[in-house]
Amino acid sequence: MDTKRIVIFSDVHGNITGLKEVIKEVKKLENVEYIIGLGDYFGWGAGCNDIIDLCLENDVVLIRGGHEEILNLIDRGEDNGNYYPEIYFTHDWLKENLKFEYYQLVTSLPTEIRITLNNAYTLIGFHAALNDMESYTCGSDRDLDVLENTYGSLEENIIVYGHFHEPHVIPMNGKLLINCASVGQRKNDSLSNYTVIEYDEKKIAVIQRQIPYDKEEEDRLIQERGMIRRL
Repeated sequence: MDTKRIVIFSDVHGNITGLKEVIKEVKKLENVEYIIGLGDYFGWGAGCNDIIDLCLENDVVLIRGGHEEILNLIDRGEDNGNYYPEIYFTHDWLKENLKFEYYQLVTSLPTEIRITLNNAYTLIGFHAALNDMESYTCGSDRDLDVLENTYGSLEENIIVYGHFHEPHVIPMNGKLLINCASVGQRKNDSLSNYTVIEYDEKKIAVIQRQIPYDKEEEDRLIQERGMIRRL
């Protein structure tokens, strides 16, 4: 049976250098049915139009994340001024530097994706939780009853998200909870994360990968483009 693949990444947070390395690795894979991004494409790093260009060039299915929704809230005046200053800086920086059509694109993206893998497995992907892109229940240190309350009612048995920047695979009552981690913002290391789901007609396998990127180049771009990194 031919093995098919879905590649999923999240939380680029402006790290165009890391995303380029991820896409370079993905291009080495065969039978990739989908490449999916689960949101938070901007902020802290220097990536801007080049992030969307790279995604569109490689047919990435883009899902809206919490940062994209925050842009909407700020634009509608529904933020109450309660975000930290870097968020407002990023909003203004994107308004000035991101193409209008790209800004419209990322702020109106769908919030989830559903895929049937085979007769045994169906997948749902979103940024953090269904109908809650800022949910803090998606960490590996959460109690199982918290995870059950958030994800247990979903019909799909492969549940993939980002938001929490560390990778994990957690079995829960016949489901797999998968955090694909962050391309662009993982504490102090210089590793970009992504997840590959391999499947055929009967089974699946989950592979979580890390690839190094050039942090000096990313820092150079941040300075060159007048972006900031979160303190």
